[in-house]
Amino acid sequence: MRRWLLSKNQCSIVVLLFLPLAVQAEYQVIGNAYDRESGQYLYSEYHSCTGDALECLVDYRDSSGELIASKKLNYATGPTQPSLALKDYRTGIDTLIGSQQREGLVVDAGFDNFVRSQWDILATGDTVKFPFLVPGFDEPLKMRANLDRSRSCGDEELCLEISLDSWILSLLADPINLVYSRENRRLVRYQGLSNIRGENSESLIVDIHYDYEQRVPLTGSALQQHSPKYSF
Repeated sequence: MRRWLLSKNQCSIVVLLFLPLAVQAEYQVIGNAYDRESGQYLYSEYHSCTGDALECLVDYRDSSGELIASKKLNYATGPTQPSLALKDYRTGIDTLIGSQQREGLVVDAGFDNFVRSQWDILATGDTVKFPFLVPGFDEPLKMRANLDRSRSCGDEELCLEISLDSWILSLLADPINLVYSRENRRLVRYQGLSNIRGENSESLIVDIHYDYEQRVPLTGSALQQHSPKYSF
């Protein structure tokens, strides 16, 4: 089953997402995801990018190490608007976002680069508004980013709250809370809605802790799994 978010003239960009990636031989970032309320371990994210960071791969694995989903990102159109292909191996659902090239738009993981591009503004306490497109939505959501003043944030951290830019709608949806290291501007913690679902297709509200020190080999068999053949 496939879920598309692209026009015909975007297909050539998306085709590139299904070619084997020349990612580095090991995962460079590992994120362990826990249920935000109970603290129960849910899954781990394994991130790897090419040397020029134009293409990235994210593997999602359960507690047994089984690959349950993967996401490929292509940043050829810019650091905040990657094309992406998200595949859930449990359901067989593919979600694609093609090249958008809309001024000011932020797409999925491009938000990480967006935060760094707005770092000085956010760090001084000013609000940044932006349209945000994520898998599963046909149109961008109007979002706002502020300092997270609801939590105790260390001097070495930049804590942000991302919420819908609507007072009424924000009452219906929990914000996303992020913690960045001020030293290297890396994301170290994410709290909010996961972009993959649970075993019963339920939404997951997660607390993800990121580790940039641990290294795990990316095996050849895993790379082979990331080369599905699609035609358009």
